[in-house]
Amino acid sequence: MLHRSAEREEMVKEIEHQLQASTGDTMTLLTVALELLSKVTNAELVAAVRSVVKTRGLPLTPRIGELLLRGYLTSQAFSEFNELFAQVDHEGLVTSSIALLALRASLKTGDFDAALGYVRRLAVQLRTSLRDSPSAAPRSIMQQLIALAAQKASLPALMQELQTCELCTAWTIEAVLVECARRGDTKSLKEAAEFAQEHQIERTGSAHSALLQGSGTAEEAASHFAAAVDQGVVSSELLLAAAGAATLYDDVKLAQSAFQHLPTKPTPEVAAAMIRLVSEGPLRSNDTDKVLMDLYEKHLHGVNLLLDTQTGQLFADLALKQQRA
Repeated sequence: MLHRSAEREEMVKEIEHQLQASTGDTMTLLTVALELLSKVTNAELVAAVRSVVKTRGLPLTPRIGELLLRGYLTSQAFSEFNELFAQVDHEGLVTSSIALLALRASLKTGDFDAALGYVRRLAVQLRTSLRDSPSAAPRSIMQQLIALAAQKASLPALMQELQTCELCTAWTIEAVLVECARRGDTKSLKEAAEFAQEHQIERTGSAHSALLQGSGTAEEAASHFAAAVDQGVVSSELLLAAAGAATLYDDVKLAQSAFQHLPTKPTPEVAAAMIRLVSEGPLRSNDTDKVLMDLYEKHLHGVNLLLDTQTGQLFADLALKQQRA
């Protein structure tokens, strides 16, 4: 039926025929059918199911409403989505899953005002979903919302609304800071950091890394690194950001601080960054070869240095020098 692009009326007739031939509960059958067809749902099929529900005078259930909305969203029938959502909302059937679908629809159309409205109206459901869902989808949607707000230069409005709705958590601030750093938006980065401080929201390790990455001076970078160390959230991500800032500002002290917090077995990426600080960065010296060999002995045994071509070649050359000496 779907492959022949059947008209809505034909779909309605087919659905009615199948329901009449069955002895099961109508709403249960419709729910099962929508779940089975969820990956091939199109707008016409969704409309046909809605027509059957109306014709038979059947009440919507949260699950049927969710599946119908998901079908409209998948087929990008946004006008129909908004119409159905208004009905579902009016009948008090909005669940946390439906709230996230509403947000997704507004994000797909780039409608920040609508998205903010859904955040405001659906705060309770969103809090539940972000707190309890084992899926990564709720956080992914929130990240998309933050990206849209940044694109629309509306991060202050979003953060204030999230704070009002009790959705402005350490993770939310982290996502905002990471997005600002990714965009190179230092103004918004500082404003978000000030907002977090004003509302006493703790910074995560990734938040500190984003601030370090977006630092405008060597002093500012060192301050962010020290704050992360004091909080005990030194990570590979933070060390990479510190190495980048130390190189950018040719800051010996920051480079040395990063070295002091190098783990016994760093990741290959962190190892390569530390090696560059010595070979071509602020820690270069006349004793570079010796420092690199000491670094290898203390921290780099078992680290796959060949993942970085430049690093692998550097240590191959060092090994040759050691043999000739």
